[in-house]
Amino acid sequence: MLGIGFVLLNAPKFMLALVASGIYGLGYGLATPGTNLWVGESYGERRATALNVMNLAWGAGAISSSPLAMLTVRTANVPLLLYVVGAICVLLSLALLRMHFGKPPHEEESSSQVPAGKAAGLGAAIILGILFFVYVGTENGISYWAADHARRAATWSSNTFTLAPMFFFAGLLSGRGAAAAVLLRLKEVHVAVGGILLAATGLSVFLIAHTPVMLFGGALFAGLGLASIYPIYIAWLSKWFGARARKVGGVMFALAAGGASTMPTLVGVVSRYSGSLRIGLLVPLAGCAVMLAVIALLRPQTRN
Repeated sequence: MLGIGFVLLNAPKFMLALVASGIYGLGYGLATPGTNLWVGESYGERRATALNVMNLAWGAGAISSSPLAMLTVRTANVPLLLYVVGAICVLLSLALLRMHFGKPPHEEESSSQVPAGKAAGLGAAIILGILFFVYVGTENGISYWAADHARRAATWSSNTFTLAPMFFFAGLLSGRGAAAAVLLRLKEVHVAVGGILLAATGLSVFLIAHTPVMLFGGALFAGLGLASIYPIYIAWLSKWFGARARKVGGVMFALAAGGASTMPTLVGVVSRYSGSLRIGLLVPLAGCAVMLAVIALLRPQTRN
């Protein structure tokens, strides 16, 4: 569906291109939970490290896509790019059909390792769902508005303020690479809490800064702090719910998508009524505070 959506984006009629966007989005919505849950099921106690490595690849794609799109637009090769990406997606789907995924370890081990009384229930699912919603909303709220805030916060001689999101994604990319190693030595909850505090500090610097260096530095550290949070949440989902993670995961990823669409809009609404984008960006800062409070309520260190 990803491949078909990419190819049809070059449709001669606008309505067909919109349908292609829907097909692509549906394919993305199916592929993302599937790959994340597969990694979470397959790597046991190393799941958080493995998920950081996988999301590191996602970050590399996020950073490379913008300059690649800019290059193809300048050289009038957009249709070629769409066809190449579409073909790669089709080849990947054929390769996945031939892969032997094996039986998830949870199906073999959950009955002997997780006492029935300690299995995660509805309360844990609701609280974890809040974390999924708020995290993705916070990440998108920062990345979506970063360039516009940078443009307003400093004086620029060119359009280099547009690089602010790139520094944020660079922080995400480098942070996931580092977290893959750090999580082999530190507990997931400690890395998560430390990351949220670092992200809040970086975002605070970004909000009060008036020079390009401080703005880019704040965006970088905000991304660095958020880097390991999402993979850790997915690892908790897989660890606590075992074989049920496949069912619960659909709701979690739907909530994540809801946060991605809701919180950037909320930043815009607050900015409009307050007259300041800086005040609007307090929304993702509040998101960091909410995540810290929810993690304290969830008490991950006490769970199996």
